[in-house]
Amino acid sequence: MGRRDTASTLLFYPLAPEARPSHNRHAMKILYICGDMGVEISGRKGASTHVRETCHALMRRGHDVLLVTPVPGDVSQLSVPIHAVKPPRARWLGFDLRY
Repeated sequence: MGRRDTASTLLFYPLAPEARPSHNRHAMKILYICGDMGVEISGRKGASTHVRETCHALMRRGHDVLLVTPVPGDVSQLSVPIHAVKPPRARWLGFDLRY
């Protein structure tokens, strides 16, 4: 058997924490901040899918990802650790920017 290419094998690790490689010396702790009030992370729109799949791809590579968002939605189906923050209360010219 030849030597395995570690870059290509990291792409196919499952998202379960016990299955992720702990020996990846290039692993980073990544804080992904999605501050857009119109993007519900568990939603089905393009931006929601982009945020989820970006986090999943980083986790498959062995990185620790934490997603911070004011609109998490239904997090029971997500495998990305999420920290929900309160939406900002801002008034500008008589408009409340919360949806």
